[in-house]
Amino acid sequence: MEHSNERIEESEDLYAASLDVIADDLRSKLRASRVTIRIANDKGEFPVVAEARLPGVQTLFGVTTIDPRAGETFLFVERELRPVVQDDILLDELAPPPGFSVRYGARAQMLAPVVRGGRLLGVVSVHQVDAPRHWSISDLAILKLAAESAQCVVAEDRDESS
Repeated sequence: MEHSNERIEESEDLYAASLDVIADDLRSKLRASRVTIRIANDKGEFPVVAEARLPGVQTLFGVTTIDPRAGETFLFVERELRPVVQDDILLDELAPPPGFSVRYGARAQMLAPVVRGGRLLGVVSVHQVDAPRHWSISDLAILKLAAESAQCVVAEDRDESS
């Protein structure tokens, strides 16, 4: 039994480390303030499971006071299974969850779905704090690649768990 428990721990460590690398790489490539990866759990919640941020930028890890599904941005991604790009959250018609911009300083963001079998598994988010930001076509392409990478990690983890 100890051997299989060690393998489970190693698998969980590899899963978390892989998602952390994706978040770190994406934040660095886009020179963004914060990147989060949210993956659905068995309760249907979408907690942050990986995050990369600049020093001084507030964490979203462990935050349960803001439900991402309370925001029109998340609901759009969940319904349409395609990215949302917002150069200025305060001016966009799709609103983030109430209090998100004020509490966490996000002014611009991109969200991309992590999808498998036509179902939303998670969301990769890129945030720029303190000021609006124009996201380029290249920025969006890099985000989509990161979401695909996250999908591979999650799918492999779930296949191994079955």
